[in-house]
Amino acid sequence: MSRKIRGIVFDLEGTIVSVEECHTGGFSAAALSYGIEITPQELLEIPGYVGAGDKRAIDMILEKFRRADVDAEEFRIRKMERYNELLNVADIALRPGFADFCCQASRHWLQIAIASLTPRVQANPLIKRIGLEQLVPIERIVLREDVTNVKPNPEVFLEAAARINVHPRSVLVFGDSVHDMTAAVAAGSVPIGMPCNFRDPFIGDLLKAGAVDVFKDWRSIRLEGLLKIVQGL
Repeated sequence: MSRKIRGIVFDLEGTIVSVEECHTGGFSAAALSYGIEITPQELLEIPGYVGAGDKRAIDMILEKFRRADVDAEEFRIRKMERYNELLNVADIALRPGFADFCCQASRHWLQIAIASLTPRVQANPLIKRIGLEQLVPIERIVLREDVTNVKPNPEVFLEAAARINVHPRSVLVFGDSVHDMTAAVAAGSVPIGMPCNFRDPFIGDLLKAGAVDVFKDWRSIRLEGLLKIVQGL
């Protein structure tokens, strides 16, 4: 049975604004303070790291290096200290083409929302710096505090769909991680990959997780053509 797309939900970090270097730099610095040497590239190669969130990412690092002696919350605090230092000097902006894509969505009368598990204390500075509120009303931005469950549970995408009054089946979900794709599938929506790291193994993982397509950046998408494809699924 075909579907009529009426809305689009976007993940935040990685998908529409890239702060990956700040996160990986923070994790690397925190790890080194415990004598753990891991580069940003090595972090990205840990299965499930992208989109995992701080808590799960830290668990992955400590498990990889068998460091049960390290307090995870203390690790997180050290990571955030370095993350904030890097973020303050980083050139943060919307990924190229995203604003134009939102204009395409508006021309097709599609409702848009953000569904992110980034805590509000981290998300708000990003939202202000990239001017996201000019594109998406603040009441349509779902953050970590607005839901109980984390991805791959679909709750954050279901909440975003509810805020734009669109049935989840009629929603396109754009995300940069396997967790996004899996949660979108669970919500009954159409998952589309928009990763920052366009590497073959990772692209394959997104497709295996349910992505119906994967794009390198927003400038490469022609929404009208994409809608014709997904509405026939």
